[in-house]
Amino acid sequence: KTMLTSCVGITNGNLHNKPTRKNQVRTETPPDLSNQQDKEVSPDLLILGDSNTRTIKPDILYPDKAVKKDLTFNLTEATDYVQNAAMPDPKVIIFHVGTNDVRDHKDSTTVSEGFRKLIETTHDKFPHSSIVLSSIPPRDDRNLQEIGDRV
Repeated sequence: KTMLTSCVGITNGNLHNKPTRKNQVRTETPPDLSNQQDKEVSPDLLILGDSNTRTIKPDILYPDKAVKKDLTFNLTEATDYVQNAAMPDPKVIIFHVGTNDVRDHKDSTTVSEGFRKLIETTHDKFPHSSIVLSSIPPRDDRNLQEIGDRV
């Protein structure tokens, strides 16, 4: 069963919404790049996300792409990761964060500001990368769902 979630994408400063298949993402094993030891290799795809991304297997979804995946459990960790990253611009950066921020902060303004900072930091650090933000997943808790909806 395939589940569609909405995503917000930012490409060259243009905001767009498009659906994405939730279980179409991969895990941390990039193709063999050992012949390129002396130069920094830019990943085709960088995936940063919370525990919901733990089981993503990039080597299965994107066998011919260089994919780097790391866990960042909230917006602050994702922003810090980007700020401190020592790699050339990935072609695409996918973020799946915000779920824990909604739970921890319980304030849509704070979470929205965290997303703004993440987007600005990412655009400044990797100006040639396309940015994809997955939406905050639905919650059973009505109050948390409303906060996520406002974000």
